Amino acid sequence: MSLPTALAGTRVVPWVPFRLGEQLGGGWWIDTLELSDRPRLELRRGLDSRLRMILRAEAPEAGAAAAVPVGDAWLEILPSALPPVAHALAIEALVARIVERAGEAGVRAWLGRLGQRSALRLDLGGGRRRAPGDLRDHLARLVAELQVRHEAGAVEVRIGADDLDAELWTAVRILSEGGADLIRISLRARTFLSRGRLKLDEDLLRLVDLEVVLEAGREGGSGLEGLDLRRLGGFLRKILEQEKRPRVVLCAEPVDARNPEQVMALAAAVAARQCEPLHLRLPEVPDGQGLDDFLPLLALGEASPRLLQTNVPAARVPAGALPAVVAPTWQDQARLLLTGRPEARLQLTEILPAEALPALPCVLPWVRLEHNSSGIYGPCCADYLAQYVEAPTGAEPETLWRGEYLQRIRRAVASPGHPETCSKDCPVLAGGTARPSSVILRGGPGAAVENQIATIEAMLEGKSEIETVPFELCLAVTSHCNYDCIMCCVNRQGPEDQLGPTFYAGLAGWLDRLLILDANGGEPLASSHFRDFLAGQSFEEVPQLRVHLTTNGSYFAPEVLERYLRVPFSALTVSLNAASAETYAAVNKGLAWERILASLEGLLRASREGRFAGSIRYSFVVLQQNLHELAAFARLAREHGVGVRFLLPTGNRNETSIMLDTARMEQARDLLREAVDRLHGGNAPQDRADIAGILKVIEARLASGELAPLGEDQG
Repeated sequence: MSLPTALAGTRVVPWVPFRLGEQLGGGWWIDTLELSDRPRLELRRGLDSRLRMILRAEAPEAGAAAAVPVGDAWLEILPSALPPVAHALAIEALVARIVERAGEAGVRAWLGRLGQRSALRLDLGGGRRRAPGDLRDHLARLVAELQVRHEAGAVEVRIGADDLDAELWTAVRILSEGGADLIRISLRARTFLSRGRLKLDEDLLRLVDLEVVLEAGREGGSGLEGLDLRRLGGFLRKILEQEKRPRVVLCAEPVDARNPEQVMALAAAVAARQCEPLHLRLPEVPDGQGLDDFLPLLALGEASPRLLQTNVPAARVPAGALPAVVAPTWQDQARLLLTGRPEARLQLTEILPAEALPALPCVLPWVRLEHNSSGIYGPCCADYLAQYVEAPTGAEPETLWRGEYLQRIRRAVASPGHPETCSKDCPVLAGGTARPSSVILRGGPGAAVENQIATIEAMLEGKSEIETVPFELCLAVTSHCNYDCIMCCVNRQGPEDQLGPTFYAGLAGWLDRLLILDANGGEPLASSHFRDFLAGQSFEEVPQLRVHLTTNGSYFAPEVLERYLRVPFSALTVSLNAASAETYAAVNKGLAWERILASLEGLLRASREGRFAGSIRYSFVVLQQNLHELAAFARLAREHGVGVRFLLPTGNRNETSIMLDTARMEQARDLLREAVDRLHGGNAPQDRADIAGILKVIEARLASGELAPLGEDQG
């Protein structure tokens, strides 16, 4: 009789319903079997009284990708001993036997992948202590068998522990040396707090994923009930101070749901320490049944997902069932997650639901000030504005930021329709790349965090007069450039117009709140005053500040690269505009292609070695003269592992614009669409969004039949 026939009509088979020994061999028993919308099977095999093997398989959620591994398997060693396990991990044979008898395609689909995800689960809690020599022998044998069975796959080891003691770290070291790829320790905090020993080995902590589990103790009770919360707080403070911070998991019981304030206080404490949510593990119940006791906690998780995450999908909670709860405000969540954590990043939609955000087409007038080399200013690139407005001579950034012109732009952007202050060809508006949902908050000192909160409050209210500092200050530090790119109008004479020491000294009042200083030109590094500013600035005093730089790369020669590696660059854009020496010489008119490639290799090597932490991308202005190399440029960026930026030219200097020729616009459109498919890496989503904006501008021109350079609508 086949397995599906034997189980026909069976929905849930409880503990040990029948034995599979005759069919499969080896004494395997069914622990749990559920054939429902999401089938699940768990098998156990007792090797002796102290050792058993567990197999588990669960089908994916409806609509989940078929490639997602859904099987799980591990060896569980009971606390009393570690016996030999000569053939305890021969799972593949078992799986093959089950699948051989599984005639139903649905059963085959999920059961057949059982061996793809497996792990060794080792319990070092309780029982008699083991001599290090015995422990070493047994662990070495287990790791060896894992390696044999996983010639091409990752080896994961799970360790359940009551103590972080010398014996546990001995086990970690042996497992790591034996080739385990992932070691996950689940530390049962309730038992630890009652009698545990905390020995932190910082070197070995880097080798493991540590999970602190607050669960019911042997005497019963919930994760929090009866715990010495003061001692728990001290323990969490100590363990969360480590460089590699653990997950904190609360295995909740109904009594916790009656004290949601206590759970939220714990979540806030965890978030404040490590900018990670508390993971709330509720009992597994079918089809949402039995969740009533936990609705207050589920409501807290829904209201504050950045502080509290649960293992219950929202779809399993009946509509309208969640009660009203008092959750921390988005402002308080931002303070918890960002203050004192300069490395932290927080998407605005993680603490404010999308429906609470205003329908603004662009947030740049509230978060960015840009001042270009010709004195024109605004919240973005001058080419994206409807008119050029020059800053008064000697005007301070604060005067410009709070002045009437920026207020007018904010009012226009907050009004219905296309903003009258913005170009009809603006790719940012066309691509929707700067809507409120795109805002990212950054960690740092209290002043920087409070400035961001006040800015978001002003944006939510649509205020045009604001008292905050912009998140980003973009400056053309000089109009001078040592290149003469054919599409650019630059100053080739010298950096006489460079921003001077007085200007940089005047930035001091903003630096404690400013998040990004974005420098361009001309060539920004051609300015000696800017180079002096970078060399003399104590970036340690403003840990939230990052520097963006748009450069032709000529100042990053290998012999001078080291002087710039102390600068906290978060983004470096190199204007290449070509993929070959011939086109580079024709378009950029600067250093030789070979010299630029040598500089880029030094920069890429520093990035690979961790000495340069910022992202790198190559820039390409789409011109008549380089259109034929657009695809090769995208391949070059992919080979180098960097992002890309594509731009359309403003004006038609040296007959460069493709916007005067329908065939060239169509060719550019097709090549850009192909380039999107080649993008990869951490910047790919933003790069795709930027390209989408450019494509919309080209497509609008093709649809209207307009043949004219960009920027002709500006006054």
